[in-house]
Amino acid sequence: MSEILDKKDFHEIESVVSKKLRNKKKKMEKIISTENKIVAKEIKPTEEQIEMVESKDKVQEQIQELEDMKKLLKTECNKVLTKHTKIVKELKDGETNQANTIERTLGTIADALLINLLQNEYNVSDLLGQEERVGLEALMLPVKSLFNPPADQLSYSRARE
Repeated sequence: MSEILDKKDFHEIESVVSKKLRNKKKKMEKIISTENKIVAKEIKPTEEQIEMVESKDKVQEQIQELEDMKKLLKTECNKVLTKHTKIVKELKDGETNQANTIERTLGTIADALLINLLQNEYNVSDLLGQEERVGLEALMLPVKSLFNPPADQLSYSRARE
């Protein structure tokens, strides 16, 4: 497995929204500060300051949208991470199952070769039942062809198949 995702991989996505949210909150602080100075008659507002104060509701809506977006992004990122983690686990389980299957198969082949050797060495024919004998014969065909290749040719690839 080349790379596995974790929460820090999603921080960059969330940080983009967080940065915009911080900027909007700073803008809101400036609007509130200016509004308080106007109400307290500390300053005589310019046209630009009046427009800024009038945009307060719009900026508040933008802040709320960004906060909602941040929550939604976090939720969706967690869903993706959960799904990714599940897929990685299934892949690892599959690799483990594959390794176990290979190990069991090799063990079965080794058992079959040992039984075949015992049968040939001691001329014993009743070690296996009929079903097992058929399986052993099927397994032994490619092995026998390695030692007695057809047409007097030793072909590893043919024997392996």
